[in-house]
Amino acid sequence: MIHRILMLAINNVMLRRDPVRYFRSHGAEIGEGVEIYGANLSTFGSEPYLVSIGNQVTISHNVDFITHDGGVRVARHKHPGAYLYGRIHVADNCFLGARCILLPGARVGADSVIGSGSIVTGEIPAGVVAVGAPARPIKSVGDYIDGKKHLWINTGDLTPKAKRELLLRLLALSLGPQRGHVLAYRIPVPDGIQAATWPASTKRHSRSSARNPVAARG
Repeated sequence: MIHRILMLAINNVMLRRDPVRYFRSHGAEIGEGVEIYGANLSTFGSEPYLVSIGNQVTISHNVDFITHDGGVRVARHKHPGAYLYGRIHVADNCFLGARCILLPGARVGADSVIGSGSIVTGEIPAGVVAVGAPARPIKSVGDYIDGKKHLWINTGDLTPKAKRELLLRLLALSLGPQRGHVLAYRIPVPDGIQAATWPASTKRHSRSSARNPVAARG
């Protein structure tokens, strides 16, 4: 028991220190430039060697890769050999939103976005945003990006403190009297910071665009 607790503690330390290296050591194929947030010891399931991840993939918080179908367990009293497995593959430059689940046989094409909480059961084409249970494409990534450009706030080069101050100030100014409404004007920002461009009309509050299905990490 003590040995098991000690090994669990060691694995958790290794996971927090470098999740990519940890899962590679357990057989997962993981490319270069991959970021894994909020992983736990079971993120890549009980058969991590059945999971392959391409280059420049972002895996957000609490994503699960499930490489076996546990439901067939109910048949084992009649069929002792009832075990079912499937590979999971995510191609280059994809984003997997928080709490999404990839089931046996799931394949995500390059340059695609999987929305938060979605369940991927089969093949998702390249270059699409897919959401739902089961996940289905709803738009191209190009359309998704074009529809969000006017809301971008460039915080890439800011310190955590500067980022906090900027976002609290800008987003406090942008929210109208009702949650989810945006004041229709351009928010002034300091020199050197990319401004967020808001809708042009200043006479009334305009309802924000449809709820973002993608829980992206900034």
